[in-house]
Amino acid sequence: MKTTLIMTFSIVIWGGQFLTICLSHNSSPRPSPSIVGQDTLRTTCDSSMICPDEELVYEVRWWAIDLGQIRLKVNPSVWLNGSYYHSAAVYVDSYDGLPFIDLHVTERTEMDSAMFSRGFQSTEKKNGKWLVERSRYFDADQKLIIEKHWQDSLHSPPYPQATFDTLSIKQRRFCDGLSILFYARANIHHNLPLNVPTVVYGKVGRTSFISVDRQSALVIDAFRFPIRVAEVEGRADFEGLYSLSGNFRGWFTDDSAAVPVKAEMQVLIGSVNIELKKWNRPSWHVPFASK
Repeated sequence: MKTTLIMTFSIVIWGGQFLTICLSHNSSPRPSPSIVGQDTLRTTCDSSMICPDEELVYEVRWWAIDLGQIRLKVNPSVWLNGSYYHSAAVYVDSYDGLPFIDLHVTERTEMDSAMFSRGFQSTEKKNGKWLVERSRYFDADQKLIIEKHWQDSLHSPPYPQATFDTLSIKQRRFCDGLSILFYARANIHHNLPLNVPTVVYGKVGRTSFISVDRQSALVIDAFRFPIRVAEVEGRADFEGLYSLSGNFRGWFTDDSAAVPVKAEMQVLIGSVNIELKKWNRPSWHVPFASK
């Protein structure tokens, strides 16, 4: 339910910080946009898909059981070296009292203007402690540097010894478990089919978006009337959080915002439904279907 619930809906973005791994390395990675002056931030929402301060809340359900919520948050974009860089965070939390799931995950991504990943961070609760994983891509060597450490709580210092790993990636352009959602939003209206390298849990898999129906209308509880949507079918060829993998379906609003409104995905316990419950997107006009 983490990286993959978030993944197409991701499938599921984050505090206002970009990821930085302080490593001694002979390559010259792009500097983190977080060091750029505040006057370079884009804080307004225009007609593009990326909308700073967009916040989307989803309900996750298995059969008739409400499992938890996913909250997606987009940060202000940063202008750097002639291009905008974007960041987002997603918060995945299961409800208390469920006997078969206890899931609490935060993911943050940093993306270039094409929505490919430049860096990623995941914080996941496991057995009462927190596993923090940070990744940073180095163009010159085509390598992803992954740092992992444990914390007793979200506010406690990390354990003394962090571990580092290196993942070679042949493709210079790839997505992580969260940026793949934004990549889909940016491309579903004109570039299908898509087959995108996707890094999840330190392994390179692929996400495929196979077909789209732009003539659909969808009814969900959050809206009083049917809305225009683009229905997408695809496949996650990797194993994400809570054993997410395999075929999926997603519904995005049929407008320039391409807001994810619903998804059906396969996880450990079977098929789960993810549906938009609340949203805050400045100046957005919901594309209701014609009567």
